[in-house]
Amino acid sequence: MLGHIGTQFIVMCIQTAVLIVFTLVIFDVYSIGSVLVIIMFELIIGFTGMCLGFLISTGEYSRTFSPFYYLFNADFDDNKVIKKIKVMLG
Repeated sequence: MLGHIGTQFIVMCIQTAVLIVFTLVIFDVYSIGSVLVIIMFELIIGFTGMCLGFLISTGEYSRTFSPFYYLFNADFDDNKVIKKIKVMLG
């Protein structure tokens, strides 16, 4: 699991670097505050998304996580969750 986290973190750092270069250098977007804060926020947002993805991928095949899978999937597909709630309520 540490290998997956390390690989994803390296990819996330590269994506953050590309984002910062395109935003600040190429498109010349004005930034108020430190660039270090922007980088830290991007890494925190990416890390939380990575953790959510790991949780969904490990809990998808377990029966105990199946209700949570539909709730997490609400981020991606709202109609599926609404239909599942209607079925559960009868």
